[in-house]
Amino acid sequence: MSITEIKVSLPEKLLTQARRLADKLGQPFDHLVAQSLLECMSHQNAGLDEHVARMDADTQAYYASAWWFKELTENVPVMIWVTDLEGACIYVNKGWTGYTGQDEAAARGFGWLNALHEENRQQWRDALAKAIRTRSGFVMESHIRRIDGACRWIVTTAVPHLDACGTLVGYIGSCLDITPRKAAEDGVIQASQAMELVGEGILVTDPLLNIVWVNAAFSRVTGYSQADAAGGHPRMLRSGKHDAGFYAVMWEHIKRSGRWQGEVWNRRKNGEIYPEWLSIHAMYDELGRLTHYVGMFSEITDKKRREDELRYRATHDALTGLNNRYSFEEHLEFALCRSRRSGKGLALLFLDLDDFKQINDTHGHLIGDDLLVHVAKRLADVMRDIDTISRMGGDEFTIILEGLENPEQDVHRVAKKILELLSEPFDLVPGHCLRVGASIGIVVAGAENATRELLLHSDNAMYAAKNGGKGGYVVFDARKTAGKAAD
Repeated sequence: MSITEIKVSLPEKLLTQARRLADKLGQPFDHLVAQSLLECMSHQNAGLDEHVARMDADTQAYYASAWWFKELTENVPVMIWVTDLEGACIYVNKGWTGYTGQDEAAARGFGWLNALHEENRQQWRDALAKAIRTRSGFVMESHIRRIDGACRWIVTTAVPHLDACGTLVGYIGSCLDITPRKAAEDGVIQASQAMELVGEGILVTDPLLNIVWVNAAFSRVTGYSQADAAGGHPRMLRSGKHDAGFYAVMWEHIKRSGRWQGEVWNRRKNGEIYPEWLSIHAMYDELGRLTHYVGMFSEITDKKRREDELRYRATHDALTGLNNRYSFEEHLEFALCRSRRSGKGLALLFLDLDDFKQINDTHGHLIGDDLLVHVAKRLADVMRDIDTISRMGGDEFTIILEGLENPEQDVHRVAKKILELLSEPFDLVPGHCLRVGASIGIVVAGAENATRELLLHSDNAMYAAKNGGKGGYVVFDARKTAGKAAD
């Protein structure tokens, strides 16, 4: 067998290592092969045939493994490369050449680094040098230029390449395009940054309702930081104002339509209860699987306060704080309904102050208004919580008495108490005590009476009391056909 035949039959890996050894020894490569062969023959002449047979078997196994390696690397959809200990490329697969546009010859040596973005080349050299020094692998994200000139994100995984003796001879690496993933991550980052800037509180949970993320507005409103909330359950915000049925209906709606919105009362970390407008959305992946729930809310304390203030102004007298005429009629309607259901009596008192105009003309409207406020306070102090006091305008007041066990007797007792109460002087003007009387018209309601009808009867009874000499009351029983008066 000639030297040439021997070289052809040897594995490429062995040939490469032999050439390096020849270079280091300063001997011609062919001379080194021949010398090694003669030495082998001199020491193992008797077993040469077995040695050659064994070497052939090893060579066949090597070539078989090399074939599988080549078949694997040439057909996987990733870029694969192999370097020596200097970082010079000795192999790239079709994935590399097809992606970067470099042919294998251009990639060999340090040409393969030209495919990397200029800003990443030194980063690669440093990472590879450190890996060789520490005999470790590395993973790195960087940019690479594709054959069409586009700059793409790749992730590179490199592992040590060891020979049969465990000696480090280079590195094997693979590169995978992760541009879509990076774009998604950038989108998530941008979305996260945007959600940090919005004024609405945002809470994200997994499908089991474990909190995974909250924004700054959530923390500002609730008092719970990201660290406080992470891993917790939204029930930590419950105020106790809603029963289990409320939440059952809410989640049933979410399961059915994927969303829900409405007003909810929640509790801050410090225990304070506040109202919010909450929207909950279920999030699904491309396969339709539930991945998250996202809750967005706005605190509506100020809005509720403004609404309550507007509602109060619409239903209450600005001067005395009592119910106004509009609210009175609504209260009377509800009181009649309750009376019909319970079977208990109901009466309406219409009260008008006597000679109030004279006080206004004598002392001025400010004193007159102050007197009305004090009259309202005295009435509120003696009436029951279930009774409704209203100011109809000017010096006219109404009182709805509910839950009367014996209306005919009860109304007389209440009317006398009111007249006695208002007969006490009002110390409003320095040096003067103002006295004011009242005339009261009273109607005892029947089961079929309407609000307008009762108001008319009480108004007529009040004028009858004034015409009877003031300072008294008249009772009209709407259940009968005639009324009766009392001084």
